[in-house]
Amino acid sequence: MNDTTTFFDSNAAQMRAAGMGLSGGVAAAVLPAAAGIAAAAGEAGALLESFSNTVGSNDEDGIAQSSALLHICGNRCKDWFCSHCAKIQGYRLRQALIQRIQWWKHPMMLTCTLDHQIFPEGPDFAFKLVLKKRAIAEMMKFLEKYHGGYWFCVLEWQCNGWPHWHILIDSEFIPIKEVEKAWGRFVPRDRRHLVRSSIGTMGMCRYSSPPGGFKNGCHAARYVTKYLIKPPEHAYPEWVLDAPYRIRRYSTSRGFWGELTHRDASTVGSGEQKLERVSHTHRERLAKCCTTCSVFAVTDTVDVAEVEVNRQRHFLGKLNCNARALAGIMREVVDDARKVARMVFHHVAGCGLYVRDAFVSYPGTWRDFLDEFREEIEASPVCQTVNMGLRLEK
Repeated sequence: MNDTTTFFDSNAAQMRAAGMGLSGGVAAAVLPAAAGIAAAAGEAGALLESFSNTVGSNDEDGIAQSSALLHICGNRCKDWFCSHCAKIQGYRLRQALIQRIQWWKHPMMLTCTLDHQIFPEGPDFAFKLVLKKRAIAEMMKFLEKYHGGYWFCVLEWQCNGWPHWHILIDSEFIPIKEVEKAWGRFVPRDRRHLVRSSIGTMGMCRYSSPPGGFKNGCHAARYVTKYLIKPPEHAYPEWVLDAPYRIRRYSTSRGFWGELTHRDASTVGSGEQKLERVSHTHRERLAKCCTTCSVFAVTDTVDVAEVEVNRQRHFLGKLNCNARALAGIMREVVDDARKVARMVFHHVAGCGLYVRDAFVSYPGTWRDFLDEFREEIEASPVCQTVNMGLRLEK
């Protein structure tokens, strides 16, 4: 089952109910639909016009209000280790980063690793040492004469569970020996004898820009954020998911984003890597992602004079219902309806229900939604394995 966007309308609902035997009679919708193909096709334009908030007549003030919508949204964990949430947040971060560094003239990326021989205790111990010493921030401060003072860093893990850092800067040239010298300053004194002569520092340091270098700042932003958007081929290390402290997937130099609004700051984040205790581990947060839903009544107000659409969402309540399971059930309902629609119309007229991943949009009220789909939801085999409560709680 793919996660592509699907659309559904009231005509398809009747055909689904009739042809699939889920609810209602067989001939009540399909046969009249077959007899009225031309009428239904002509009706599609009106349905699409209504859904797209295209207003035909206005009131005295030039303001018109569209029909009500219902949004059922999964309550996301917003954790950067969640494959679903990281993709959503990653694309937003990419756009913000493009705006920030698109004028960089010489984008360059450095990669710093940790030597296993220096830290026999394991990657968890070595990682906490890097955080406590603020090694990335202090190293970039040491190298500030080679770059503009601003940097963007992404944390990644190798398949063996050891971390490494990709650091994006605007610099025409930095001697790799200077980078190694700066990185080696954080080797504990009692472990300096463990530094291998072939490496000479706390871990390997190298230029890691793609072959031919970055074309521009936009190319660099897209390249470095792919580590955040694309989930790793191997699973995240167990010690990372169970860490009792917060692990940031990316960090920046102080003042990197300039002045941000509160909303922008919550989207892109800011600050440097540091050791922060948390009440829930990443694994615990991932387990709760989209296990509940929030339900909103949505109305769009169209200002014809200003050519603006203002959307207002009113919180109706919370559902103790798995959002992805609910979206999966609704997607199956849509697919069944489309099969019937193709047999009769060869297309689905109009638009209505919108389903994607952990989100459902329905053209009606919460009561209408329950009246139309409660039977299908409760009859689904999914209800036997996950919680699918349909009672709104404030």
